[in-house]
Amino acid sequence: MHIKCVIGESRFIKAGSKYTYEGHRHPLTFVKKIYHYPECVPCGEPCQDLSIECMEHGCKYTVHWRCIKPDFLGSDGDSDIECGE
Repeated sequence: MHIKCVIGESRFIKAGSKYTYEGHRHPLTFVKKIYHYPECVPCGEPCQDLSIECMEHGCKYTVHWRCIKPDFLGSDGDSDIECGE
């Protein structure tokens, strides 16, 4: 069993928390996507689970945390492991 499968990849990030990203002009909000999976702006894949969205009216900016996470935070280590392996 993988630790990320049991407790989640980003267990210390609370949905609703704000994040300032130099690559976008508005503040961003951490969200947990459950039903609607918009496309990630940088990679084009659907944003499932922990994502970051711009809540500014009319702005459709949505990204995976892994796509914009600062390098100094490091990697999750098991990011290429899928549950069930």
